[in-house]
Amino acid sequence: MPEPRYTIEPLDPKVHDRNSFRNEEKALESYIQNQARKDAKARASTCFVLTSKSAPEKILGYYTLSNASIDAASIPEELKQQLKLPSYTSTPATLLGRIARDSSAKGTPVGKLLMASLFKRAIGTADEIGSIGIILDPKNDRLVEYYSSYGFKKLSSRQMLLPMDEALGFLTRHYQN
Repeated sequence: MPEPRYTIEPLDPKVHDRNSFRNEEKALESYIQNQARKDAKARASTCFVLTSKSAPEKILGYYTLSNASIDAASIPEELKQQLKLPSYTSTPATLLGRIARDSSAKGTPVGKLLMASLFKRAIGTADEIGSIGIILDPKNDRLVEYYSSYGFKKLSSRQMLLPMDEALGFLTRHYQN
């Protein structure tokens, strides 16, 4: 079996070159360069970076995860029944705050590798602290369509949710390793 070409690990400012990260969305570029380290230090979120084995300082992509809660009223009744949720006013979830790939990584598997990694990490965390799924706030209709292709479902707010069991099923179907 060939050795993996990429590594995904928590952001380490001593190793990872944040200033060279480029993305079409300037806000995603600015976040990794100026805010990710502060959020990690404050324990507001954790930023995971994807680098190649051959250039471990070059960030090819990143995502952030944190704990969150969903207002139960925003979850469609059918989904509440499917998930067998207790009748609480809110329920725990894992927030995918940001996800981005460097412009130089366009056309590579970086985006899919980031998604697979965050699914694995969220599932593992849910086994320890409880989380019904991964939530995110897509910024436009193109992103709604993109995340829908991974199985995310719209909530009554702008948020989308991927139940943990469906994240696991997606990984099993698409990423056997």
